[in-house]
Amino acid sequence: MAAAVLAVIVAILAIVIFARGPGAKGRQDDVKNTAQKFALALSTYDYRHLSRDLGKVRSMGVGNFRYQYEDVLGANSFSKALADNQAIATAKVKSGPFVAALSKDDARTFTVVSQTIKGKSAPQGETRNVRVESILVRTPKGWRVDWVQIS
Repeated sequence: MAAAVLAVIVAILAIVIFARGPGAKGRQDDVKNTAQKFALALSTYDYRHLSRDLGKVRSMGVGNFRYQYEDVLGANSFSKALADNQAIATAKVKSGPFVAALSKDDARTFTVVSQTIKGKSAPQGETRNVRVESILVRTPKGWRVDWVQIS
């Protein structure tokens, strides 16, 4: 009988904890994971499958970011320039991601990636550090990028 009561109490606690959603540590881990995936996706592309690479970045964004990204892509002129140069970019996280601010429904992060771009104009490749600052918002599908600044 005591075991049955204990099992019911444990089940109720599990439901309450699950319904509350992840705590601050869980949110921070989720935000860092999304920020890292986004920074790498944004900094990595291959002219041979640009549609897939750009689509991956597009799928990680919502709201303001979608408008920003479409503006950067500029009616395929960006894609054409990458294809004409036969550009291939690889990236790895150099530092971060860091969470500068975190609330229940939004977060501000920055990640520094080391990006190497090879192509006709730089056959040996050029490497540079890129700081990706982003604002993420929580959606029913998880954390998504709403704004980004690259420097």
